[in-house]
Amino acid sequence: MDDSLSCLVRYNGVPTDAQARQIRHILTSEQQKMHSNSVPPLYDLRRVQLLRLLAGTLSCIRRFPPEILSIVFIFCCDGDISSKDEVYTIVHPNRAPMLLTRICSRWRQIALDTPRLWDNVHLHTTLFAKGDVEEFIPDILRRSHSLPLSITIDTPLAIINGATWLALDGVNDYNGRWLDLLWTDRTIRLRLRSITLDLYEDEHESHIFPLPETEFPALANLALTLEGNSEPDLVQILDAFKHAPLLHSLELEVQFCSDVMIKSTFPWHQLTTLKMSLALTSKAAHTILVQCTSLERTKFDNIHPWDSDISPPPPAPALLSQLRDFDFEWRDGSQTGMVLGGLSLPQLRSLAITSLSRSDWEDLQEPLTPVLLDLHARSHFALEHLALSGQLLNPAELLSVLRIAPTLRTLNVRQCECITDELFEMLTANDSLTTLPHLARLEIHPITATLDGNVVVTMAESLFKKANAPASNGDPTLAMFPSLIQLCLYRGDEVYRHRNWERFAEDLEHRIAVLCETGFLVDRYRRR
Repeated sequence: MDDSLSCLVRYNGVPTDAQARQIRHILTSEQQKMHSNSVPPLYDLRRVQLLRLLAGTLSCIRRFPPEILSIVFIFCCDGDISSKDEVYTIVHPNRAPMLLTRICSRWRQIALDTPRLWDNVHLHTTLFAKGDVEEFIPDILRRSHSLPLSITIDTPLAIINGATWLALDGVNDYNGRWLDLLWTDRTIRLRLRSITLDLYEDEHESHIFPLPETEFPALANLALTLEGNSEPDLVQILDAFKHAPLLHSLELEVQFCSDVMIKSTFPWHQLTTLKMSLALTSKAAHTILVQCTSLERTKFDNIHPWDSDISPPPPAPALLSQLRDFDFEWRDGSQTGMVLGGLSLPQLRSLAITSLSRSDWEDLQEPLTPVLLDLHARSHFALEHLALSGQLLNPAELLSVLRIAPTLRTLNVRQCECITDELFEMLTANDSLTTLPHLARLEIHPITATLDGNVVVTMAESLFKKANAPASNGDPTLAMFPSLIQLCLYRGDEVYRHRNWERFAEDLEHRIAVLCETGFLVDRYRRR
């Protein structure tokens, strides 16, 4: 084998047409020798390995254009980043993109020359506990060229002792150095497109966040998870990002009560996406909402009612003309009118209201139906998705809500007092006022042992007939749900879905099984 072919084998080069013809000639000759009687029984193993490597030089992958390989490499990284089970990190040697730089010299050069591989950095900082991450920063900047950067820093909780998470010694100081570098290095800060921080214990002290006058000209997405024993200064933290003219997405998760954050000068009016998982009163939630005039999607978790001993102030009116998705969760009662009062949501398409109330807080849960009727009167929205969980409303009140939402496509009713035999009888009756012509999916949870099994099964069969029987004679009651394709019924709390719940009578179970076979009915907790 001449030197040129040896270089092809050694450095994964692409053979020329002349070299490819020479390689095919060699392989054909060797194959003929191996099948001839003159070949000794013990063939030279090393020569066989060299021939296999030589044959590999003709592989199509070597002729892939660099731009095609770059796209494939980018998809490799995207798969790792979206993984929910494993932490993606740009410097892990056994994952893309670092793994791609270790295959061969050609792949390494293509990977290093593909900026998209190096602009999304997820650093789990325990990997740097014994090293110096600052040395990697110039590599990130050089390889990502001028692309905007998305940086994620994970909390370094790597040791589990029973149910207690323990932080590694010295890592807090290490994270402080890394974050300080993130804010002060202008070449990085001016290119930051997305920041995701998951900080624990005393890492969220204000001194590790940028100064209030720091500018982030390219920042579009900000996600902060602040955990630990000390309450963070949210006003100062949010003010640190007030000079970000392109910021449109904020995710904030804090375990402390944070009403004080309404004093921040954060640019709420720029946000199109807002997700907050922290203890807020209904007044604070409303105060934040009225400032988010460009909002399109929002989710509030852990809202608490305003103090019942203090007369709540009248909610401020506001027009949120772009808001389409609204999801909020109550704890210890609810004051939905305090949050939605005065708001006008003409583009609202999806609404989810969850109440996680204890029995001794039920006196703080106000009636939901008047609030939704008032909201619709102000907004005239065309609701498509409605989810109600833990609400104190009876079947008649639920139907009154449905009458203002004839455009519903999905309806989810969970753990509400209206889930009774009366509700199923109303759905069975031919009442044109409950016609939902666009409803495709109806989900009711839970089905408990207190319900009459015959009423439940009869309702499911009735909906199946109505969903599959067009009103050929002009009677609209025969097609109350003409678009319904799936009915989901649950028996028992989904948290305990593996328990054996009480069965209906055998004939009713058989009728349920028949409906399940059609694909129309989904009975997830039915004992097989």
